[in-house]
Amino acid sequence: MIKIIDCKHVLLCTALWFVQNNAHAQMQKDLPSSNPFYTTSQLPYHVPNFNKIKNADYRPALKAGIKQQLQEIEQIANNTATPTFENTAVAMERTGQLLARVNNVFNLVTGANTNPELQQLQEDIAPEVASLNDAIYLNTKLFKRFETVYNYRLKLQLDKESKRLIEYYYQQFLLAGAKLSDADK
Repeated sequence: MIKIIDCKHVLLCTALWFVQNNAHAQMQKDLPSSNPFYTTSQLPYHVPNFNKIKNADYRPALKAGIKQQLQEIEQIANNTATPTFENTAVAMERTGQLLARVNNVFNLVTGANTNPELQQLQEDIAPEVASLNDAIYLNTKLFKRFETVYNYRLKLQLDKESKRLIEYYYQQFLLAGAKLSDADK
């Protein structure tokens, strides 16, 4: 029996592949392969190899992660396809993998064993992370995509977790001020 493949699913998979491929290509430009955050750790459970991480590795990895996530967010916001759960919420969930990987390790290290260099980096990077959050949650095009999915969430036959994810993101946008005028943002 031949199964007919739904064109929407093929297009979605292709679009997600391009987003991830472009993000990885950009990361290769912004982060040297010698940086331990360049790839996911090969240790069990992807535990970071702390023996290879130096203080100097965090800044370029954090900056590359911020830049990468901004590009991924812009691709979602500028997607011309009708907003769906997959091309909006699922795509958003997949953004920022490098930043999350680096930031998780950085926060653990600075919480357990900090030094003046890492404290200075915390001060330097905090405004950039705040700016990233603003760029995400005050992005009018991105909010409109989430608002569309949110408004149709009861008709989409989503499971409880998926419906909750849409409601969570919608609330995050509202709390950040997505419905404010441009002047108030």
